[in-house]
Amino acid sequence: MCRWTIDTARLNWLKGRGLRPVARFHTPPPANTRWRWKILPAGGSEILDQSAPAVLDASSRLQVLPAFFPPLQTNLAPFTAFVLQGWLECPSAGTKQIDLDFIHLFPLENFAYFQPVSGLDEEHSLVMDWPSGELYTANSATGNKSITHLVSGTPMVI
Repeated sequence: MCRWTIDTARLNWLKGRGLRPVARFHTPPPANTRWRWKILPAGGSEILDQSAPAVLDASSRLQVLPAFFPPLQTNLAPFTAFVLQGWLECPSAGTKQIDLDFIHLFPLENFAYFQPVSGLDEEHSLVMDWPSGELYTANSATGNKSITHLVSGTPMVI
């Protein structure tokens, strides 16, 4: 579906950090659509690495995509240019349309992902207390706590 060449200068800036891509679609993707990354050498066709397919949420325009790490080559030149390909897979037959606005590549560290378990409405606030590691939803009227999300990742340092 899409393809980028990541050059050596940008890779040297990343210093081997993993990346967590986040995509925004103009319209939500079709049901049962899966996203997969493939990493190839610049100018080559051999697949160096690929992610497991991740099912996209058909009800959301904002999608957290599978994380990936830039490839390393040798100790002398640790970061080498590569091609990053985004692949979409859909098990059902027929023509599908994907309206992709953008993909941001965030560093894997200092990134927290909050996975919804149940809904959150205007009566509730999502609270993350990083020092204690506690994540809960607080009812603004009663102060009662409940669990509506699971968190993965590390605290964001600003």
